Amino acid sequence: MASVGTYQVPQISFIIPAKNEKNNIGETIRVVMNHKWRIPIEVIVVDNESTDATCDIARSAGATVVTKKGGTIGEVRNRGVEESSAPILVFIDSDVSLTDEWFREINSVCRTMQENPYLITGSHCVPPDNGGWLEKHWFGKVSQEKKTTHLGTGHLLVTRELFDALGGFSAEHETGEDYDFCIRAKKSGATLVNNPALKAIHRGYPKSLREFVCREAWHGQGDTKSISTILSSKVAIVAILIFLFHILAISAFIYAPVNPVPLMAGLAGIVGLLFLSSIYKFRHAGPASIIINSAIFYFYYIGRLCSVLNLALGKRVRAS
Repeated sequence: MASVGTYQVPQISFIIPAKNEKNNIGETIRVVMNHKWRIPIEVIVVDNESTDATCDIARSAGATVVTKKGGTIGEVRNRGVEESSAPILVFIDSDVSLTDEWFREINSVCRTMQENPYLITGSHCVPPDNGGWLEKHWFGKVSQEKKTTHLGTGHLLVTRELFDALGGFSAEHETGEDYDFCIRAKKSGATLVNNPALKAIHRGYPKSLREFVCREAWHGQGDTKSISTILSSKVAIVAILIFLFHILAISAFIYAPVNPVPLMAGLAGIVGLLFLSSIYKFRHAGPASIIINSAIFYFYYIGRLCSVLNLALGKRVRAS
């Protein structure tokens, strides 16, 4: 625990889940611990059955390490909260770096959260400055969204009072526990504030389209636990529609090559859905970004479709 003077009860608890994160965990903790804090803080790493040097590196960097065998990501994060003692909880992933801007803003944010304990804040993580084209055009633009339905647990701040009132994260969600938490919080009267001044860098964004598809297949599992969850998910429904338009276009090409109308209808359906999706999500980023991300959206929906097909096949995607 970092503190000033004699021991004091921590005012901020950083909760970091980790599994085989030897290449990331040290840097994440050191950024937090090296800051010249004026209040006492603690860093708790929840090790989820790592088989590498994650635990040793985390302890050497100054964190308290606790273990959680098995369980969903929500249960892992809840385990960290059980071991924490501060009134303000900061959830970050093991590959997230807090910035100078974040540290300049945090004192003001803490005061606001003390005045309004039913406040959830944080921000969408930004990619590194040297990130690749996918990080720049997709994740970089997503991070600039001002309005948002939820904030990810890769970088989320909440008071212990609100966390306890909600019973913590759901133990049922393999992924999407952050969305579920934020929706339940807002229903209970909490306010969600995306604060870009709390700038955090995510070093682990996908670097290739293959990694991107796998990431979205993993995240899509929260929308594809059952037929009812699929029908209630706009993303899953659009992914299915794009699949059906593919079937239409391919069938028309094979069985009705003389009549171009069905083929053109199928292609127009695919392009139209991609373009409309990009307008909805990236309208804040300008026309060029909308066009570029229309193409990236194709791979986004391929990943989400994989989650739907995995449900039909009785399979689940593992986190990478």
